Amino acid sequence: MITLSPVKSQLTLEDFLALPETKPCSEYVDGKIEQKPMPHGEHSVIQTFLSRAPRLIEVPTSVSGSMEDVNLTLYDQDFYTWTEQQAQALAQRRVARLDWDHLAEELTDLGNRHYDQLISRLAILIGHLLKWKYQSERQSSSWRATIREQRRKIARLLHKNPGLKRRWQEAWEEAWLDGRDLAIRETGLDDAIFPEVPCFEAEQVCHQNYWP
Repeated sequence: MITLSPVKSQLTLEDFLALPETKPCSEYVDGKIEQKPMPHGEHSVIQTFLSRAPRLIEVPTSVSGSMEDVNLTLYDQDFYTWTEQQAQALAQRRVARLDWDHLAEELTDLGNRHYDQLISRLAILIGHLLKWKYQSERQSSSWRATIREQRRKIARLLHKNPGLKRRWQEAWEEAWLDGRDLAIRETGLDDAIFPEVPCFEAEQVCHQNYWP
């Protein structure tokens, strides 16, 4: 004789949770399993939209890679638009839109431009001081004005960028030969007249009362 196991007349919640998932989804109601109806009309539209919503959320560059591709294209082909978008991303704290590598490169380059500007202004100052010293018979108000102007602009540059003071001696040494060449070119005097190593002190050339 075959013995049949007693059939449970009512499922417990634990039994329901142990069952595999079904499509359409089932729900537990008063000890019974009922199938949910498939969504129709407006409800199905909402469900479809919600299923796609995660794709509308911004994904970090490190995950998607697409924003990196956009940044590379803009940086290479439309630098101006790239700067506008990066400035906007920074202002809005949108970290995922930042082009980190190129931003670091551009910030480094910006600092170097200030250093190069310091060297350039020192070279003009040195050149005119050398002209003032070695071609004294041709000293003019134009030379004097140029010397004063470069001293003011150097002072202004250092005031706005005090970190450049750490590289003052380095800039002075780099600028010397450029200033020497300027003096040789503009005076027409023999190269040997102008020293290849500084004959002025770096600290004194910017003093308003220093005239060699």
